[in-house]
Amino acid sequence: MKPVKLNAGDRLRRSKFGFSLNSTVEGFQDGVDFYLQPGGTALLSVEQDGVANSRQVFVGGDTGQLTPAGWVLEPEDLPKRPDFDPGKELGLFVGQGKDSSNLEFRLNSDGAPHKGELNVLTSAAADFTPVKLNANDKLSFGKGQARRHYANVKSRIRPRFDGLDVALSKSGKVGFTYTQDGRNRPRLVNRTGSKLGTPNAYELPMATPFGKPNYDSATEKGVFLWKEEGSDVWKLRATGGG
Repeated sequence: MKPVKLNAGDRLRRSKFGFSLNSTVEGFQDGVDFYLQPGGTALLSVEQDGVANSRQVFVGGDTGQLTPAGWVLEPEDLPKRPDFDPGKELGLFVGQGKDSSNLEFRLNSDGAPHKGELNVLTSAAADFTPVKLNANDKLSFGKGQARRHYANVKSRIRPRFDGLDVALSKSGKVGFTYTQDGRNRPRLVNRTGSKLGTPNAYELPMATPFGKPNYDSATEKGVFLWKEEGSDVWKLRATGGG
């Protein structure tokens, strides 16, 4: 990981399994170059001027816009897991259990067979406990030390629900994505009860991140992400447009 054009007022915090950058763009741009472990999954959460700006994140040489695929937040910002009717309300129901160090994820069916996939990433070490998974379901983890920081559930949800409990060892951020029948379905997350709000996280890697976006850092405001062909380096730049 390498900081790019950061000044004294910017703060880049590194950890074994991620980083955070708080930056005031006083010049033309600030940024960071980073690596993603081969075969790994990461979530990128971007806020600009305090707002999750999905429409100001541009990717690759075609400057395509990303659709947020999930959430990155503090566990205490999650609501209590809303009640749901097992086997009748399709979607993911997620929230705190007895407190913010115990998170509960439930993939629920509407009675018909569905395929659900859940990714959970944590910045602090966590214990992942399957709930009602059966022989047709698969729970996998990150490799090595990442085993306590990443879990993936692939579930055939029928007739009621499958789930995952996450017990955090200490305060940290949690990120998650949910797909149902192969598609990202943010509107089916906590569809009754408390809302999580607009998804703020983008899932890496992606299909077409290649080539530097064409932008003018002196006049255009946004966040730009790309990767060069044949390189393992991801480049992230934020501009203030003057």
